[in-house]
Amino acid sequence: MEILQSSNRLRVWADKALAHWLQEVIELPEAVQRIPPRAKRAHAEPQFRVLTPELQRRIDESA
Repeated sequence: MEILQSSNRLRVWADKALAHWLQEVIELPEAVQRIPPRAKRAHAEPQFRVLTPELQRRIDESA
């Protein structure tokens, strides 16, 4: 009987996890569409830069 209860609890947990994951997958394309094109390019092609004083100044100004 205890094994059956554990199995049922595991099934309920798995169903909730699957439902949550499916909701995330459904919402993902909408979230990606809200990202500005410039940000999409930045994520698609990571660029490594040396943090120069000029670049640091720009970062500070934009924050």
